[in-house]
Amino acid sequence: MASSLGDVTMDGVNPPYRISKAAINMYIHTLSLRLKDKNITVIALDPGRVKTDMGGADAPTEATEVAEYVWGLVNNPALQTGGFYAQGKLRAR
Repeated sequence: MASSLGDVTMDGVNPPYRISKAAINMYIHTLSLRLKDKNITVIALDPGRVKTDMGGADAPTEATEVAEYVWGLVNNPALQTGGFYAQGKLRAR
């Protein structure tokens, strides 16, 4: 949610991080429009905090769960280009 322009619950916490994430989402949307006629789907996805060296041992999600989630997304005929997916659901477009 740090990238959401509509999320005001973070009260300005970590602006550089939030701005960079919002820029990535805009790029995903722009790229999806540019590649739509070529039948290429472009999405962003939020895997959440994952048990990795970066996410830490106490992260709630296993890497295998993320792999299953990604596999489910790429095999979903309703996948919307330019969408931002979190936990298998379209969060924003």
